[in-house]
Parts: sequence; C-alpha cells; structure tokens
Amino acid sequence: MRKVSIVLIACLLLSSLMLPIGTLAVTKSISPDAELMPGPPDGSGGPNQSDDSRGFYSGGWIAPLLGTTYTVTWSDLDPSKNYMIVGIGDVTNVVYGGSTITMTMNSINMWDPNNINDTSHTMPGLVTGIADMASTDQGPRGRMSKSIGGRRQGPPAESRGMWISTNTPVWQLQPGEFDRTTGKPKTFKIQVTGPSGEAGFFRWYWPKALLGFMGIKPADLAGFVDNDQMKSTVTTYSDGSALISMNYHYSTHVLKTGKALPLSLATNKKRVSKRAKNKRVKLFGWLSNRKRRQIVKIYRKKAGQKKYSMIGRVRTKAKGYYSRTIPVTKKSSFKAMAKVGRRWITSPIKTVTVR
Repeated sequence: MRKVSIVLIACLLLSSLMLPIGTLAVTKSISPDAELMPGPPDGSGGPNQSDDSRGFYSGGWIAPLLGTTYTVTWSDLDPSKNYMIVGIGDVTNVVYGGSTITMTMNSINMWDPNNINDTSHTMPGLVTGIADMASTDQGPRGRMSKSIGGRRQGPPAESRGMWISTNTPVWQLQPGEFDRTTGKPKTFKIQVTGPSGEAGFFRWYWPKALLGFMGIKPADLAGFVDNDQMKSTVTTYSDGSALISMNYHYSTHVLKTGKALPLSLATNKKRVSKRAKNKRVKLFGWLSNRKRRQIVKIYRKKAGQKKYSMIGRVRTKAKGYYSRTIPVTKKSSFKAMAKVGRRWITSPIKTVTVR
C-alpha cells in the first residue's frame, strides 16, 4: 500500500495538505441533517472537499451531542473502482454497493489537529472519506505501494469493501509488508497521532475475499502497535468477514494488522531510568493454541552475557494470553519459548535499556 499521507481523512480537518476544492464527481448526504464542518478560515480547503484527479472525496459534520447516530451515503460512485473507506467516529456498519457506500456511525469528540495535545479543543462530530485506491500512488508524499519484481504492489482487488474506524484526526497510511515470493500483502499499516496519554481506538474491517486471498483465518488476525503484537478483539460475521479492534494510548504509533505470531512477546517499557525506584517491566504475549494454563518459559540475557538463561515460567490465561513482571537493573534482552505439539517455538526478542 502506498503512503496516502493525511490526504485521506485525517487532514480533512487540517489544512496541511492543500487539496483543490472542485465540483464533486460523487454526491454525499447525511441523515438526520447535520451542520457541515467548516474548513480553515483562509479558504485553503477542509473536510468537505474533493480532488477528482486522485479520486478522493471527504465530508465532515458537527454533531449536537456525543454518540449521535448518523447515516452517511456516498452516491454516484464508479462501480469499477476500489475505494478505501475511513470514518473518524464510531463506525458501526458499512454497506458497499455497486455505486453507493452507506456508513452508519456515531459522533465522537474530536481533537483539534492543529493543537493535538490541547485536549480542551474538542467538539462532537464525525468525518468520512473515500479514496480510489488505484489512484492513490499519485500523491505528493511518497508511495503506498511497493515494487516487487518490477510489479507495483498495492491493495488487491480483494480488499474491496475494507474500512477503518478510529478517533484520531491525524494519520497516514503506510506501505504494508508483502510476500516476496507470491507478491501478496501480509500486513497493512497506518501511523496514528493523538494527544499524549489519551485513549485511542482503532478498528479495521477485513472482507472475506481479502482474508481468503491472504490465507488468514479470522481467528488468526492480530493487531500490532509499533511492531509489538497487542491484545485485540476479532469479531467474525456470518459472511466470513472480520473486524479487528484494539485500544491503545497515543502519542504517535504505527499500527499494523495481519496474521498473529505463533508466540508473541512485548514489553510495557522500552527503557528504564537508573534513578527510578521501581525498575520493573511487564512482559506480555500470546500463544497461538489459545488454551489456558499452557507453560511459557521466559529467558533473559543481560548486557555482557553470551547466553540466555531461563528466569521463570508463566501459564497462559484465557485465549492464550500471558504476562510476567520482571525487575531490570541493566540492559537486558528477553525471549519466550513454548511447546506446541512436539516442537518448541520462540517469540521475537525484546530489549529493555537502563539509562
């Protein structure tokens, strides 16, 4: 996937990317009626704009209250095009038709993206947007697709109907990861920014065709924050599609969705201060068999040591999650191991520094 910078939705609230305002090639409507969200006072563009040359359209509305339910309908679409669908709000349903896209969503408090760390700058509202993914490699901030074997690698046709729901007003689609043998995507990525310490949510809907194309079962979907697999919830639907949801805290993070690791490991801290009274870090992860009371062994290698030593065992909890708190007094690397069937599997290595 190519980098669609804040073009898609985030900067629909911003003026950092000055898109021309033209006559909409598509139409949008909202029910019940809501006040249009204004653009910047300098007239440089805003959330109700279009860039027909790149197939990008957006619309934002001010809501009277938090949690107000709206239905936004995009009409007169080209049924041959594959649109990325994004909502800054609590999206509850999306219906992707041949020439229409209908979104049901609840308004949320949105931070002022020009003063992202001032949480007093909020207002209830919602923003929606669609972008023709075949045209998104023409933007000014890099490429969302990758070239592998001389071929352009972008969102496949099977991603038609994919949508995102989030509460961050500032985000960028990032290049995903591709299998170099098959050329198929393995993950999708987005960078998100919000007020430091504030709670964030992110949901990504995967159509059945996309899961099948990538060879991922809905139960094996996972969410990653800064390349660490995090606890996430997957909702599966009768048609074989799935919605993956995860919560986190801002500031700026790269979120990734893809197939879960056989055994994951993450830490709640990347570094510990020498002056801290509590030099403890939490190790946590997930074991792919999803069973309770499975043994996971924790290993550590301190700075200057050549080998890892086992420092403890922990048993998995519901759905295969586990955690262990460890004291760290000097730079240390950690890994986890577990036996699945007759073979041992190993997690990624995580390092914690002490400064």
